[in-house]
Amino acid sequence: MFSEAFRSLSSLVSQTGQSISGNQNYFDLMQMHHFQLLDNRPLHYKRIQNKIYTFKNPKTRKTPLPIWYLNPTPKQITKSISTKAHTFQKRMAFNYKDVHKKYGDHFPCALTGRPLKFNEPHTYEYDHIMPHSRGGDNSLSNLQILCPEANQAKGMMTDDEFKDLCKEVIIHAGYKIYKPLDT
Repeated sequence: MFSEAFRSLSSLVSQTGQSISGNQNYFDLMQMHHFQLLDNRPLHYKRIQNKIYTFKNPKTRKTPLPIWYLNPTPKQITKSISTKAHTFQKRMAFNYKDVHKKYGDHFPCALTGRPLKFNEPHTYEYDHIMPHSRGGDNSLSNLQILCPEANQAKGMMTDDEFKDLCKEVIIHAGYKIYKPLDT
């Protein structure tokens, strides 16, 4: 076994052109060239085997890490709120502080009436009252806040068109619409 290792080592020395100095022995050279003495396999072979083993047998945590978006930090909440105002408009005519001044901390969805909170940005979206595709501008006066489901359903319709469409859907489903009396 030692003779096989010696032959492979001597072939490596002849290939690389290295010479052996007086205090350097063959065992040092074998370590330098990453060979194991017993099975004559390179050390990277053992690393590859280890990676395959860890891939097939992954370590599992006893307690899973919390999902980051379920408990966002205050910094992440602030960034999300300010990003909403920036993505609503190309040129910055207003920022999230102006929106907070207009709507406050708690406000209803403009279409569904669901209660929304300013500090929970995943619960609401900004919407153009007059859609941008129909000549609406990116001003604060053309802004309304909707829940995400209502905003996605509304799409590029005006509020009145969307309400008419909802009425058609309700009537087609066999329901009657009663408008409450103002008391």
